[in-house]
Amino acid sequence: MTIKINGATTITNSRRGVFKSVNPGAYTTANRPPGASEGDVIYDTDEKNIFVWNGTEWVGTGGGQINNLNPAIPPFVSQSGPETVVTNSDGKVEFSLDGNNWSNSIIIPPETIYYCDWTNNILSAAHDSQYETSIDVTYPNVGASQNIELSMKIDKLPAPFEFTDLIDLGSDTTYTSNTISPLDTINAPTRIWGSSNAVNPQVAIGDGAFQSIPGSPGSLYVNHNTRIRVRHTTGSAALTDYSTTLNIGYGTGAGEFETSTYTTTTLNSVVNKPSITSPSNNDFVDSETFSVTSSAYVSTNAGTHKSSQWQVARDAAFTDIVEQSTSTTDLTSWTPTFGLTFINATGYVRVRHTGSLNDVTSDWSETVEFTPQQWFFWQVAATIRGGAGGGTNGGGGGHAVITVTTTERTFAPTGTFSGVVGNTANGKSGGSGYGQGGNSATCSDYNDSGGGGGSTRLLINGNALAIVGGGGGGAQGYGGGGGGNPGETGGSGGRHTSYPGSSGSGGSPSSGGGRGGDSGCGFHSGNPDRRAPGGGGGGGGNGGNAGSGNTQDQWQTGGGGGGGGGDWNSGDIAVWRNDGWSALSRVKENGLVSIQLRAAPLSAPTGFVDRDSTGKASGGSFSFDVSSLV
Repeated sequence: MTIKINGATTITNSRRGVFKSVNPGAYTTANRPPGASEGDVIYDTDEKNIFVWNGTEWVGTGGGQINNLNPAIPPFVSQSGPETVVTNSDGKVEFSLDGNNWSNSIIIPPETIYYCDWTNNILSAAHDSQYETSIDVTYPNVGASQNIELSMKIDKLPAPFEFTDLIDLGSDTTYTSNTISPLDTINAPTRIWGSSNAVNPQVAIGDGAFQSIPGSPGSLYVNHNTRIRVRHTTGSAALTDYSTTLNIGYGTGAGEFETSTYTTTTLNSVVNKPSITSPSNNDFVDSETFSVTSSAYVSTNAGTHKSSQWQVARDAAFTDIVEQSTSTTDLTSWTPTFGLTFINATGYVRVRHTGSLNDVTSDWSETVEFTPQQWFFWQVAATIRGGAGGGTNGGGGGHAVITVTTTERTFAPTGTFSGVVGNTANGKSGGSGYGQGGNSATCSDYNDSGGGGGSTRLLINGNALAIVGGGGGGAQGYGGGGGGNPGETGGSGGRHTSYPGSSGSGGSPSSGGGRGGDSGCGFHSGNPDRRAPGGGGGGGGNGGNAGSGNTQDQWQTGGGGGGGGGDWNSGDIAVWRNDGWSALSRVKENGLVSIQLRAAPLSAPTGFVDRDSTGKASGGSFSFDVSSLV
């Protein structure tokens, strides 16, 4: 249904009214109706504005989409009914169909959104002044027109506003404030400016992009009901306030603007105090190769691990520096280079860490006390010999040099060399030792035979290293077999070519301390009964069997005793590496063990030089602590 007046449509089917003028009723602020129906409209002559009852109170219109016959204070957005022409003749108001292209007069198609805003003329209007203009509205299709007069008191002072401060923030980081909307009380564009000690302070007005904040009132304005945000970037300093102050108003005098400051506070930058993890306090170290290590870098708001400063000094106060280094690569480990220039004295070491952000540096670590020393490779040449066999032609004991070398350098060697030294035979009685020599029998004739010698055994730290056998005992004119060297069979005893009695065979290699075999007497059935004894076997690993006569009916004489067998442990023992052994000539002497210590420095790892020596040249047990030979 439509309603026409004088042939012109005034109410359309869409319930839109078209009138030349509308007067909703004029009231002063004090005389506004205390109650009304929701949607009732009045005009306040004091405020120079249209108010609508929202069911609870009278609220001013403006800034929203309204009917074009009830215009609000620009800026606003509205929608036309029929085709409409709007014009402002004094250049104070402008219009647009797209929000980008503006003019003081436009033709608005039916049912079309359009925009109305102040021109820059209002910028020069003084706060609290009266500002007046008018808009001519024509409806060509209905032959109607109207003139809308705008008159208002300029208000450019916003309501107080406040930014929310932020704390415990990172350095060199951009932070954006909360959104403020303090402009519902203004009715004309007002200026915005500010100051900051932060990096790149900016402001965003409405939906616009962030832009620089002017330092004084100038060309940047904000309008009614505009949303505002600020942002800035913190600096690199720790525990520091970075602030941006924003001012909004029409002047810089007291009461002419409102202000608030947006503050961001950075975290305190701390690099934790490190600790020395190696060496430990009171350690002895190899001055040529040792390294100092620290705990890992730990920090708060100080960036990554940039560098470490290391110091070694002769005193705990670090007034006498031996060596120091500040390094971006040796961050948690450092190898000093003072080498042999600072040894056998007390040293002190410390470290501190520096972060990449603002070069924040930790406190020095606790001091660690240490003693630098020159360390060596160590070598022992052990000469060992088994006891010789008895009798005129007794055999010599096994005889060799055993060489062992440490696999790592140390300040002093560690290890105990122990064992048993074999004795020569005592007449017809076998010599004592690790394995005792065999005895030679006492017979009716030719009693110049002798017992076997005892074997000699060498151990390192309780682990068997080598055994050499004792020599076999000699018989009537025939020699006993020599004792076996490490890992070898003992020699067999000799025998008479004309009257060949049995001779002792050499003992086989074994780690057991075998006793040498005893000899018997030769046998002859004639008269007189003649018997010649064989030599006793040498002691050792499975000691040699003794020679003896046989039972044939002719002159017989016992052969020489066989030498004791030796043994050898080819595996490495603890820190000692077995480098092998070499044989020495067998001599008819007592058994022995002789220890020669040698040392080689890092600069010449194979250039061993003799240090001290010790030994045992008589039978019986022995034990040497090699560290005592340094």
